Amino acid sequence: MDVYIAGKKVRLTASQSVGKGGEADVYRIGNDTVAKIFKQPDHPDYANSSQEAEGARHRLKEHQAKLRAFPKIGGLPVVTPEELVTDAAGREVLGYTMAFIPQSEVLMRWSERSFRGATLENNKVLEMFRSLRETVDVLHRDHKVVIGDFNDLNVLVTPNGIPTLIDADSFQ
Repeated sequence: MDVYIAGKKVRLTASQSVGKGGEADVYRIGNDTVAKIFKQPDHPDYANSSQEAEGARHRLKEHQAKLRAFPKIGGLPVVTPEELVTDAAGREVLGYTMAFIPQSEVLMRWSERSFRGATLENNKVLEMFRSLRETVDVLHRDHKVVIGDFNDLNVLVTPNGIPTLIDADSFQ
């Protein structure tokens, strides 16, 4: 698939895929950058669901203005949109680029005893959740942000225990 980032043509291939969600596919486009591409209504994942295809149509329409006006949220462990990914004319927003968080795991894994093992101390887990709570508090209080899709798959945790929020395009 060919997309445009800052007016430059970029070819995305299946070999660059690093993630897949219900609404988008994520492709690695550099050492520290990925592109989140929203699924179009005709995406194969929606082949048997006209309701999901209609949801995609609605999301794409909403993101045309929302992503162009996305505020800068600096100083917090939040992965936010950087550059818009568009069609060749630059009119239709297809997705956006964002920072890649290497060697991270989704928060959900921290609930698995087999993942935590004997080496991950309870104090480390508590410290990670306190940090996450502080980030959420600052987003709500200082930035007036509501996290629209807050779940254990939209928080990445680095090996040193820093939780980072992703899926910021769901913020309101």
